[in-house]
Amino acid sequence: MIPKPLNQITKEDILTLVNGNVKEYRTLEYKREFDIDGDKKKYEFLADVTALANVGGGDLIIGINEDTETETLSVHPIDSHNIEIIKEKINSWILHLIEPRIKVQFMEIKAAPRRLLKLK
Repeated sequence: MIPKPLNQITKEDILTLVNGNVKEYRTLEYKREFDIDGDKKKYEFLADVTALANVGGGDLIIGINEDTETETLSVHPIDSHNIEIIKEKINSWILHLIEPRIKVQFMEIKAAPRRLLKLK
């Protein structure tokens, strides 16, 4: 988890994770992209969200790829036209498919990665 309130996280904080090659851990998850097609992808995403919620919260950053072969991180910006669609889809999935309800906050960070999802 990034040790800052969501509204204080900057592009530099995200780039520090990437440049420092900070790996995923219990309270930090990366997604290269948000894939809304198919139940398998949906339930994999929701499993990550619930895992973060079960440890008391964390950060799920969409727009960072963790390459397991090279053990490096890279930035993959999200098309800004898709951000509201992604937000709506995540909210819908969480509302209808996760019990008990969890609280999520979204923040768009300009100049990649484009979206940070903070779970509390």
